[in-house]
Amino acid sequence: MLNNIIRSRIKSIVIGLLLTYALLFQYKAVTLSPAVENGGFIARAFSITSQVLNGYGLVHAFICACIIFVVYKTLKHMGRYNFKYGKLIFFIAPIFGILNVLGLCMYHMDKLPNVYGGVYTFWILIVMLGWTVAFLLAAYWVWYFVEYRLLKASIDNNKGAKCESSKESDRKTELSKNSFWNRLWAWCSSHFFISSAIIIFLCWIPWLIIYYPASMDNDVYWQLALYFGKIEQINHHPWFANTILAMFYSLGKQLGSANFGIFLYVLVRDIIMAFIYAAGVNMLRKAGIRKLFYRLVLIYFAITPVWAAYAKHGFKDTFAAALFTYCIISFITLIYKIKKHDDKALSYINFAIAIIASSLFRNNYIYCIIPVSIAMIIFLLIKKVKLYKIGIIILAFACVFGYNQYVYNGLGVKKASSNEMMSLPYQVTARTVKEHKDELTKEEYKAIDDVLSIEGLGEAYNPTVSDPIKWRAKTSFNAASDEWRAWVKTWFKMALEYPESYLAAIIASTYGYYSFTPKLPFGSGNMNSGMTIWNWASSEMFGEEFPELHYENPDLDNAREAMQQWTTVWDNTLFLSLTDVIALYTWLTVLIGWILIRKKKYIYLLPVIMVELLILTCIASPVNDCFRYFAPVAASLPMLLAIFGFINKEQAGAKDDVSEKRKQRKMQSN
Repeated sequence: MLNNIIRSRIKSIVIGLLLTYALLFQYKAVTLSPAVENGGFIARAFSITSQVLNGYGLVHAFICACIIFVVYKTLKHMGRYNFKYGKLIFFIAPIFGILNVLGLCMYHMDKLPNVYGGVYTFWILIVMLGWTVAFLLAAYWVWYFVEYRLLKASIDNNKGAKCESSKESDRKTELSKNSFWNRLWAWCSSHFFISSAIIIFLCWIPWLIIYYPASMDNDVYWQLALYFGKIEQINHHPWFANTILAMFYSLGKQLGSANFGIFLYVLVRDIIMAFIYAAGVNMLRKAGIRKLFYRLVLIYFAITPVWAAYAKHGFKDTFAAALFTYCIISFITLIYKIKKHDDKALSYINFAIAIIASSLFRNNYIYCIIPVSIAMIIFLLIKKVKLYKIGIIILAFACVFGYNQYVYNGLGVKKASSNEMMSLPYQVTARTVKEHKDELTKEEYKAIDDVLSIEGLGEAYNPTVSDPIKWRAKTSFNAASDEWRAWVKTWFKMALEYPESYLAAIIASTYGYYSFTPKLPFGSGNMNSGMTIWNWASSEMFGEEFPELHYENPDLDNAREAMQQWTTVWDNTLFLSLTDVIALYTWLTVLIGWILIRKKKYIYLLPVIMVELLILTCIASPVNDCFRYFAPVAASLPMLLAIFGFINKEQAGAKDDVSEKRKQRKMQSN
């Protein structure tokens, strides 16, 4: 027993030191003085080590002691619950460790770690190991939270849950006899869905008033310019989203104010959004999630700048995020109803409407929805669900593709340029040209120049955003053309010649979606990186076409600036700022999938996969660390927790069925 305690403490100290050095590691270029350069390998190794380690001082010692304590308690806690990881997590954790450290290297140094030699690479491997272990410990606590803290009643405590429900009912009755505020609370509890929507919307109203008619960036003006033919009409911004925005704009002009039309659009949209997020919170409540947690989700949507500040913006992404969340909510609900044999046609229609609405408001959503829907249809066929129900889902996709064909063929709108999806390959080419232009062969030079205008390509390269590169493309991607075939062939050929440049370019353009890096400087990625709230209503590109769209009340400029600074306070406050950390959402989604695989609840993986596919589209997007692109993931993640509540209900129902069968057998035997 004593030996086990000693071993546990030693293990905690070793792991704690490893995690501390991983956390405090200094990602910076190392420099060696001439004396060190000539002093032999050991002197160089010690010099490099002293520059990357960051363990000096009382604060760092205190941090290490705290980490050791947490590790010790975690290991002890794992032993108490006899927790076993399984094989899958030992595949996921090293991937996290590698990606996280590579992302940190590219953020701090814009270089891969191997450029500084073997000693530096050795310490990087140690740091990767540290982050891998940190992920394993975090995975345990996520598992523990889901298994023992998330739900308000376990399977074995149904009787207690019923008693608690009875007490809650008595409490509501008593409250209803008391003061106005108590009656209001009782009403909100009895009408939870509606009251949640009202609370969310009321918390957004100050933003709507202060930013009247709405904050607007280039995209809002661009959508209007496309619809009204001010520029060539293409489907870069989904035509359905453009149409809805333009309808409200036109209505406003007929009523005497285009600004009022934009405000009406934002107002109606936000009311719908409030009800969508309230539906998600209500789903968590019905799934049996504890009050504390579903109320925290309600507060999350009501007051965090992630949603409150986005609610006053006129761009399509705000509504698109809510519609994708609606798709996730309806999908989870449908699966649960199928599992309990209560899948009426209305549930399929609800899911179909969500597919149509979300797919028509954002072009990339369809690529996330189609694969899981195909898997869902296969599942339904195996379950021998009635064909008309499957037909409802298929009809939804027919509506999406049919509408798009009407836009292209009926309205004459051109398809969006494929250069958007080529952002990452373009970035790779640009960085490689920047670093190896003098080494290119004539054939490589020509193949690149035929597509991307190679002169000035390296200088235009920005690792955070691909716009300066994709705008240089001479034509849209066309696999049938000789120029594009030559470029693709050259692209793969150069991948073998310059693998480090390729890897560096990929990590530099994507690390914000999976690596826990510090915030990028304000304005990065053409004002898209990080949690930007777009504190303006103007456009450099299309503002002259719509001069009537602007903030109407200059007296509110100070209030708008105060709200802007409030978001920066939030973004720099302990724990609150976690709502803006994209990588946290990414890896929590991965861990939810891992837990479902542990439970062998594979059908419930489909909504999780849909969210993970959306993360992949963000990684392939033109901007690194863009919360605007990532917003639907952040909105959908809390909804995925309902899955565990529904699984718990299924198991409780199965247990009740077994008990009922046993009672019947006893009665028959008697």
